[in-house]
Amino acid sequence: MDEVTWLNVITVLIALGGVVVAVLSWVVSRGSRSEARRSADAAEVSAKAAQDSAREAAAIAAIERDREHDRLGPGPVPGIALELEPNPRDSGLPETLFGTITVPRDYRVRAVAVRGNSSAPIGLDLLLYAGRPYRFAIEQMHPNRTEPVAEYVLFRFWPPAEIDDVDTWQCPCDRPQADGDNRPGHWEWRAPVEYRRPPTQVFVLR
Repeated sequence: MDEVTWLNVITVLIALGGVVVAVLSWVVSRGSRSEARRSADAAEVSAKAAQDSAREAAAIAAIERDREHDRLGPGPVPGIALELEPNPRDSGLPETLFGTITVPRDYRVRAVAVRGNSSAPIGLDLLLYAGRPYRFAIEQMHPNRTEPVAEYVLFRFWPPAEIDDVDTWQCPCDRPQADGDNRPGHWEWRAPVEYRRPPTQVFVLR
């Protein structure tokens, strides 16, 4: 075989080798792209699973906080024990309607008697101790009234403060922890003032 023929053969082999290399490179490149796509898909699935787990954990934590909030609260709104008490004779003052409540835990509390858009503060101790009955004046009732003016008493409760002489505790939720005249209560009661003056007995002398 002459020199020219060898050169042609070598040239063809080199060309074929280039084609083989190109094909192999394409196969490898395609495999790499597929692997990269699979890795990206797997990463996206993992990220979504992590997000779902985080949302689920946050929802469970919120449920637990709400349960603890309810457990630490004063419980369902009670009926107020009401009593109409006359003022000292010849004082010229009308009778006073008193209420009594008892709370299951130590709380700071502020209370107002409410009718419509109007409210009046109630003279109740700032700190209520667990299990003690607390008596408070709601309003004065004139003899010609059969029912009180107040529609309900709004009680606003908070955990005890550090300065209170009791074991302090905190609720884990994000509602207000500190008391104040213009602050919403951490827990609230709207206790209806349901009282009707007994009818006056008329005695007939015979």
